[in-house]
Amino acid sequence: MSNFGSDRDDQLSYSFTIANGAVTAEEIVRDGHTRTVDLSSIDSFTVGTGTVTETIALDGGKATIDYALEAGSTTLYQVVGRSFTVTDPTGALPDGGTLTYGFTVAGGAVTGETETITFGSHTLTRNVRTPADAVFTAGTGTVTESWVSGDHVKSVTYTELPGGTTYAVSEVSSTLVLPGSATTALDVRPDHQALFTIGSGGAVTAAELIRPDGKTVTITPDSHYALTELAPGYVEAVVGSGSHTHFAVYYDAAGTGTYTEIAHGSGSAVDLVGLKAQIAELPTALAAVI
Repeated sequence: MSNFGSDRDDQLSYSFTIANGAVTAEEIVRDGHTRTVDLSSIDSFTVGTGTVTETIALDGGKATIDYALEAGSTTLYQVVGRSFTVTDPTGALPDGGTLTYGFTVAGGAVTGETETITFGSHTLTRNVRTPADAVFTAGTGTVTESWVSGDHVKSVTYTELPGGTTYAVSEVSSTLVLPGSATTALDVRPDHQALFTIGSGGAVTAAELIRPDGKTVTITPDSHYALTELAPGYVEAVVGSGSHTHFAVYYDAAGTGTYTEIAHGSGSAVDLVGLKAQIAELPTALAAVI
């Protein structure tokens, strides 16, 4: 069975032996070394054009891993998505308690969220702060929360339990935003934000970093810290001097003056066209709140 692990697994390569449209073997490829993956009766595969989907039957649900051919390769695949679906969502925890959620929905929009943990006769309910970078979609008997983290679109779906007042997690998923030919990779960091004021000539005239507690710290550009507007809504910060520099790109989708870090790297060269192409791959609602 393949590893249904973290986003770091997306940096690995995989190869499949395919005969008559069926996967008969799988290997993990890392730095030229291969390791055979043990397949079992709980694994099943669907082979498409340049894609392989693996479904793993687990206790209480099923895991799905989506693979796609790496750019320029006809044999190596990378993980581009993963999800886990709960067969019968109840909110039950492994140690015997339950974890459920409540949502306040007004006009089809989620305006509040609560989390309730129950152990025996003890129940604790608390309000959950809805992140500014998350998008909630209320459906018939479901609520889905989606957000962007790094180069992944992530989501959690909650399903209404009998009685119509509480919800339990029924599915979690993570989908990779492929960089294509871009040399600057998308890496959204919702906790890295800044306030920039742009003058009429495109110069950054004021800058403040937003701390985790919401307070701001004024930043004054100097010979070791430069700020440049790459395009409307995009600001690059370059730190260092000479050949020892690194950059961060900030993006303000809504035009409010609050920017979120969406990429970083060494040097100062930014592939803005490639970065914009990756943002265009995001769901419209999520791209609008970065």
